[in-house]
Amino acid sequence: MLKKHKYHVSTDKSKRVADGILFDSIKEKRRYIDLKLLEKAGEISRLERQRSFTIIPSVYFSKNDLRYSFDKDDKSYVCVRRSERYVADFVYWENGKLVIEDCKGFKTKEYKRKKKSMKQVFNITILET
Repeated sequence: MLKKHKYHVSTDKSKRVADGILFDSIKEKRRYIDLKLLEKAGEISRLERQRSFTIIPSVYFSKNDLRYSFDKDDKSYVCVRRSERYVADFVYWENGKLVIEDCKGFKTKEYKRKKKSMKQVFNITILET
């Protein structure tokens, strides 16, 4: 017997594959197919998947004198705050405007917080489908 997924996602991965891409849900796969058709018809352009936005950058301090820095390759610095990122399901242009879209079946607290942060930091409203 198959164990049910926490958010009721189909455990049959073959139902969530399109164009060789494994999607998080069947709903996201269907939306991808729709967006590809819209792109082919010229309604939208520059369709991207899983685009990352850094809401809050990482913060590093020197181990020696606590100087502020963003140079993460220097081993004398220590990360005191990891970056916070939002990964959009789909990003595309429609009628000259950037559209950030997320397929949601269940809105987690983390998603709600990141959605609010995207609005505050970038003035971007996430379209939920």
